Amino acid sequence: MVRAVKVGLLAPAAVPATWGGAERAVDGLRAAIERLTSHEAEVVRLPVNETTLTGIVGAYRDFSRLDVSRFDQVISVKYPAWMASHPLHTVLMFHPLRGLYDTYHLFGLPLHPSPQTPQVAALRDHMTRQSERSGLPEFFDRFAQAVVELGSDHPDLAFPGPFSREVVHWFDRIALAPGEVNRHFALSRTVANRADYFPPGVRPRVVYLPGDLDPAPPRTQAGRYLFTASRLDGAKRLDLVIDAMAHVATDVTLKIAGTGPLDRQLRERAAHDPRIEFCGFVPDDALRTMYADALAVPFVPDDEDLGLVVLEAFSQATPVVTCTDSGGPTEFVHDGVTGLVAAPNPSSLGQALDRLARDPGSAAEMGRAAQARGARVTWARAVDALLPPPAPELPIVSAVATAPVRRSGSSAGRPRTRPKVLVLATFTIDAPRHGGELRARNLYGALAEHADVHLIGLVGREFLPSTSTVAPGLDQTVVPRTLAHSTADDEASASAQLPVTDILSGINHALTPAFAQAIAREGADADLVVLAEPYLHPALVDAGLDVPFIYDAYNVESILKERSLPATDVKADFLHQVRQIERAAVTEAGAVVACSADDAAALAGIYGRNLASFVVIPNGTTIRDRILSAEERAERSRRWRERYRRDAGVGRRIDHLAVFFGSWHPPNLDAAEMIIELADQLPHVMFLLCGHHGEHFRATPTPPNVVFPGTVTNGAKTALLDAADVALNPMRSGSGTNLKLIEYLTAGVPVVSTPFGARGVEVVDGEHLLLAPPERFADAIATVLADPEAARRRAEAGRDVARAGYDWSSLGDQLSALVADLARPLARQ
Repeated sequence: MVRAVKVGLLAPAAVPATWGGAERAVDGLRAAIERLTSHEAEVVRLPVNETTLTGIVGAYRDFSRLDVSRFDQVISVKYPAWMASHPLHTVLMFHPLRGLYDTYHLFGLPLHPSPQTPQVAALRDHMTRQSERSGLPEFFDRFAQAVVELGSDHPDLAFPGPFSREVVHWFDRIALAPGEVNRHFALSRTVANRADYFPPGVRPRVVYLPGDLDPAPPRTQAGRYLFTASRLDGAKRLDLVIDAMAHVATDVTLKIAGTGPLDRQLRERAAHDPRIEFCGFVPDDALRTMYADALAVPFVPDDEDLGLVVLEAFSQATPVVTCTDSGGPTEFVHDGVTGLVAAPNPSSLGQALDRLARDPGSAAEMGRAAQARGARVTWARAVDALLPPPAPELPIVSAVATAPVRRSGSSAGRPRTRPKVLVLATFTIDAPRHGGELRARNLYGALAEHADVHLIGLVGREFLPSTSTVAPGLDQTVVPRTLAHSTADDEASASAQLPVTDILSGINHALTPAFAQAIAREGADADLVVLAEPYLHPALVDAGLDVPFIYDAYNVESILKERSLPATDVKADFLHQVRQIERAAVTEAGAVVACSADDAAALAGIYGRNLASFVVIPNGTTIRDRILSAEERAERSRRWRERYRRDAGVGRRIDHLAVFFGSWHPPNLDAAEMIIELADQLPHVMFLLCGHHGEHFRATPTPPNVVFPGTVTNGAKTALLDAADVALNPMRSGSGTNLKLIEYLTAGVPVVSTPFGARGVEVVDGEHLLLAPPERFADAIATVLADPEAARRRAEAGRDVARAGYDWSSLGDQLSALVADLARPLARQ
């Protein structure tokens, strides 16, 4: 038996009074807690006048003084309610005062005030010196005195304004600090990812709140009109929907429900198009019918927090058309699956609406998928996440101590002491060959020290289906593509003139049903998913797992594919698919892991995600206990060169051995071409270019001192690194940190790299290695070979860099901490 608790739901009450989505959500949460648990819940609202800074500060003051001690737990949802103090305080952030955060720039006001009055200067000085709740009473007293002396309408106290912005940010930093709040949640990933919403280092979990319309029965026919419902104000961009109708060639009606300040202007804007009807206020019963009978719902707000309209439409099996910059709606509307996502302009939006109007069958199919997606957002899940596990009234103490039970895929229902992490990939990791496989095997292998990890690899037909244990805590399921799947991939690759199997892996995953079956089986008790690349995101969406996911970004795929795909008639189509999939992976993930700070910045900039929500975990290495001395390396190099000359029948002199390793990956092909171009300048150096990339050069004439031995085993790689006089990293393209460079450093071999090849690795030219641009790369190799003692010193210093920051074990600890932050809570026992 568990003890019932009393939960306080804290929220502002707008002045003048309004009733909208936030108010409905709070009351819905109260009702759900009482309906689904034995707990009691009460909504506490205090009035908030947002027309002046005096009103805002007064509201923060009132909530800071609010006595909530009668509650066992409080949940606050908006400013200034989260200023209340309670020892068990949960924040479910709808949003802060956006006009002083992410939309402040729209006012064209300065960020920092230049106060002319000593009263405001003193307040700013107080905020600089005080950063905790104890500083609030003095601030409120000083502010009240400043208002008396200056008047509430003084320019320094303008709202909005730079000083009011500083004040509200200061309040929120105090209220939301980890010491004040036990658990941080966000209403959507859009809210979670906005800059400055949460304190530094806090990664909020996302909890979606459902709409309150009862689901519609299965549809028997497609809807008859376009319908949207929202407040008629600027943020909802109904003007964009009206203008888009000029690009809808089909004779279909657009019905707009709602009231608001722009009612007259919008009616005038739509007067030229008789297909557009304004319905005014629509009660819930009629609203449900209008959604259910609609062909589609255009909902295109500007950076919406969540957008209950989407979930309301989904509940009635109606697809939604939204825009790429609409924020929360894009977390549910998956282009071509549960609706359409258009660019935020009339032409693109109109074409999307016309597409559904011309093909009502597709609209109905998307509506069915939308209803299934919306059904996963429930009050039961929200309540389970927001309320802490109930404690028993009387603790039961066993006389016999029991060892913790490690969780595995076959132990569902047993006590769970470790999270289960499901990894989706397009490769296997039991015999890693190239950089991606090596990262996955070692990083997720290190994660397996803290979690049970199960990787599912969608791979080529040369593999056999299997499930096996790769290492303790690390399992692998191999799913080969079907013949139909491989054939489709091969045809697309032929048209692209480059393998595009990775791009199509998620798009075509239904051609290999066993992959979806494996995800359903292993995902049933998973607490978190890791996408080892973005392209399997469509398969994850289709699986419908109700767990958060991390996107482990090995590269910035949109940049990489732009540079590597040949200029063909289909390049633009493939790039569009890459950007759409990568955008979804970046924006919908609970967190994004990048291999370098540059990659994180690029992904954040391209897709508009808050950079603070990225975690940089570079590629790493397994640190060797010992490396060879200079004498041992020289002797191994000599033996290798003599054996090679004898076995290969080479008559020319070979004085030195240089090595390069790379898979068949466009940046590696480019690097190999660079070595081929410079090899004639160093005729007594044998350039050994190992890896699958050599197949690309099978028919290419190359200098006699360039050899392609093909893919080598890990043991052979280690032996070659121990025998090499220099290891080469002549990368000119790509992204992420270069794993081969880190492997070179840990092996203690002298290294020459391009500056680009060393991106994201903390090395210094001349101290840890030599960095040289392509035009001076041959000279840098010659410098290494001419002074082996200096090369040895650099190699030893480089190994220290690898040992200090790139050990897989410590990188796995970083990923484990992220998993602990984001994973679904372990089942209550």
